[in-house]
Amino acid sequence: RSRQDYHSAKVREEVAEAGFEGKTPFVGYGYSVPVTCAVRAILVEDRKKDAIEAGEKGEIVLDTTPFYAEAGGQVGDTGYMSKNGTRIRVADTQYRGTVISHRVEVLSGSVRTGDQVQAAVDLEKRLQTMKNHTATHLLHEALKRVLGPHVKQAGSLVAPDRLRFDFTHYAPLTPGEIRKVEQEVNEQIWQDIHVKTHIMELDQALESGAVALFGEKYMDQVRVVEVPGYSKELCGGTHVPSTGTIGIFKIVSQESVASGVRRLEAITGPAALERFRAGEELLDFVQSEYKIPRQDIPSTLERLQLQIKELQRQVGDLRVQTARSGIDQILAKTREVAGIKVLAHEVPEMDRASIRALADEIRRKLGSGIVILGTPQDGKVALVCMVTADVSRRIPAGRIIKAIAPLVGGAGGGKPELAEAGGKDPSKLADAISRSYSIIESILGA
Repeated sequence: RSRQDYHSAKVREEVAEAGFEGKTPFVGYGYSVPVTCAVRAILVEDRKKDAIEAGEKGEIVLDTTPFYAEAGGQVGDTGYMSKNGTRIRVADTQYRGTVISHRVEVLSGSVRTGDQVQAAVDLEKRLQTMKNHTATHLLHEALKRVLGPHVKQAGSLVAPDRLRFDFTHYAPLTPGEIRKVEQEVNEQIWQDIHVKTHIMELDQALESGAVALFGEKYMDQVRVVEVPGYSKELCGGTHVPSTGTIGIFKIVSQESVASGVRRLEAITGPAALERFRAGEELLDFVQSEYKIPRQDIPSTLERLQLQIKELQRQVGDLRVQTARSGIDQILAKTREVAGIKVLAHEVPEMDRASIRALADEIRRKLGSGIVILGTPQDGKVALVCMVTADVSRRIPAGRIIKAIAPLVGGAGGGKPELAEAGGKDPSKLADAISRSYSIIESILGA
């Protein structure tokens, strides 16, 4: 560790020790009005200071705080501190050991150690975070009921705009399972169940059926958050007073984050409503613009997709036929390099199967030698190299393609008689084709 890092860490330890009896009491569970707090420590540019002025950024430790510090997946609170003529923006709240530190920017005035300030949490963001946190508890239980008791929480993020939940499971959720989970959670929301919190001894809480997270360290006394009849977990986070406050719950994505661990992302309240509105607007547009009844949109899209695939196949066939009709002109570009016939050519856009078939036909007509074809594909490049058996012993196709592919920003490989590559830069394809002859000459001369 560098001296600067060591000094910074020591200063942070001093700031933490400067807190009220080494620990900052959190008083923000029930507050909706500013709380009067005393400034116990100030940190500016990693140095302990007596005051912080307008325009400066730093950290402030209070004797008590209504600001929730990031923990248990829930993000830290934001808001403001103020006193006569002084206004301070709280950008984040974090733990420094057992002390809660507020990352701040002084907008006007100044504040000194010992001053009294009014600490006001951004209640709108806090409320949205509370909705998502309680929804996370409901989601955890819903997943157990739908997927099975093997489900265990493996991580989470609770923010104002979304929630993210990682859990143990062996496969992606099917559309049917996602619908069941959403239904489970929303049924608890619509029942508007009063959310209860208890302070209990750890052993007593576990005996009562409260869920503890594996690997978490708990104090002898713990806070239990309960949705009676449904969910009961050890949790120090902030939650809504009743499930109905959440409004509505919608899963928006799922993914794998590790072997046996899935991740769901979901939204609630206003964010969920906005997503539903956006979906409605999109459906209304399709219905009115293209005169398709709403119930027929899926089948119409499926039919159009099949038509597009068929048209693409026909276009591809025509391109191949056109290229084949001009094989004699293509063969005319054959050059002899170190006694080997070499043909490098750029063809109109076609799929990989078609360009392989064309290259194979040219190779047969060539009899003995090397064929290199390149084509643009959806803003990228496809390259194919075919080498007849007699020539592949001297210069394998894989070696050739590995030398040409970087010229179009790509890479590739293959067997002695057939190799392929992809590239990112179609603008370099013509140059790569023209340089193929000298590349082969260089390989043969090596």
